[in-house]
Amino acid sequence: MPSAATASTSGTETSKTPVSQEESMVVRLSQLDKMLELAGEVIIVSSNLSAISRQTNTGSLVSREMYDNFKDLAITSNRISSDLHRLVVEVRTVDMTNLFGRFRRLTRDASRRVGKAVRFEAIGEDIFIDKRLSEKIHDPIAHLIRNAVAHGIEEQSVRKAAGKDPVGTVSVRLLNENDTIVFQVSDDGAGIDVEAIRRKIVKQGLITEQAAAAASAEQLYDYLFKPGFSTVDSTSHTAGRGVGLDVVRDIANQLDGDVRIETVPGHGTTFSLVVPKITAVNISDSLVVNANGILFAFPITSVIATASMSAAAITTAKQQGKAILHLGRLLPLFDLMEVFGEPGVQYDEQLQIIIVEHKHRKVALVVSDFLSPQKIVISEFGAGLRVIGLMGTAVLSGRKLAMVVDLPRLFELALGAETDSAATVPEQTYQPFGEEESCEAQSSEDPSETKTPTPRTSPAAVALPTEAPDSAFLLEVDSMLGQG
Repeated sequence: MPSAATASTSGTETSKTPVSQEESMVVRLSQLDKMLELAGEVIIVSSNLSAISRQTNTGSLVSREMYDNFKDLAITSNRISSDLHRLVVEVRTVDMTNLFGRFRRLTRDASRRVGKAVRFEAIGEDIFIDKRLSEKIHDPIAHLIRNAVAHGIEEQSVRKAAGKDPVGTVSVRLLNENDTIVFQVSDDGAGIDVEAIRRKIVKQGLITEQAAAAASAEQLYDYLFKPGFSTVDSTSHTAGRGVGLDVVRDIANQLDGDVRIETVPGHGTTFSLVVPKITAVNISDSLVVNANGILFAFPITSVIATASMSAAAITTAKQQGKAILHLGRLLPLFDLMEVFGEPGVQYDEQLQIIIVEHKHRKVALVVSDFLSPQKIVISEFGAGLRVIGLMGTAVLSGRKLAMVVDLPRLFELALGAETDSAATVPEQTYQPFGEEESCEAQSSEDPSETKTPTPRTSPAAVALPTEAPDSAFLLEVDSMLGQG
């Protein structure tokens, strides 16, 4: 029997090994039972496939019965893979009860610090989202709540004078919309003072007085997301300590999302964080294109159109890059391979165009030809490999590899190349309002320091060979995921 001293030491050692929250979560027993059931079905299908494989190795002709058995196994495999993927996604999801509870305490503590009476409302606590997303979204939502309490909700005397309820309201709403999750943080306060933003950016020299007067409200809102910018001159324990809305936008960008602002003077403000759903397995409906023998997979939801058009339809003008006319608007045109720094796609009189959209921006890309849409399983690049504009690879039917496009980074590459060549299309605005004027004011870096550019790997180097290695565990993706 261990001594008391030994037991105490053992307990201390155990306490020094905390369990990471990311490594553990509650799983419902019914989900584990279903997973075991699907695992059993996978074993049965695998056994039957092995039996058919042994029969075909004899060299005899495939009988009708064997063909029917193989067809039944393909259908069963499709169903199992679909059910298994859906189940794994469910296992990784959590409801918002605990997170909303933390927001409720945060609102109470923040209101006490600033001496305001604020109630908290939660809508959508019963919605399940991926655990990883729930962890990443906590900080931006928490900051928006503190911002609403400190700057949005008025003092009780001011609210009474305006005929409003002396107790302000801060609400967090979660909306599940198709392929996106929307987090809304609302308050019934005074709303955003657009004129205060206008005065502040002029005072800080971020923009001229004439340009500020001509700016729309939406353009002025963009300054709220600039590092260190605030319309208040004093700081507090609740907000205004230099950690501003730029953090909210940065995290939204990391999640390939967006931040939207709606405000009504005297009635309040709503910040909406729109982010794509995160799933346990990176499965995507994609359109695969060929560019100089390299296959690229684009998310099908971002593909606006594909077209074959005459090279004569390309518009080129001084101080403008190449562009095409689509639905009455000029869209910038780029060669997909040239965006990645490779030799351009070869074409004669006709060229193949894919039009993609990201955050209300559209670009047209020249490719060699199109393959049929299909579901893909994305294998992300490891830590030792980084290809700007690509997020990973996918094994296609026929044991071919496709490069999976990282659309936000691809847009940065394309539009960055456009800016460098002074090629802009008047109908599209790619640079945030006032960015040129504010660059100098925001920069705090030592000009003597020289940054080392991040090395970029060519997609061609990653894509070759186009066929997957023999040792890979290959499945026909279209059969595995339910393609007819």
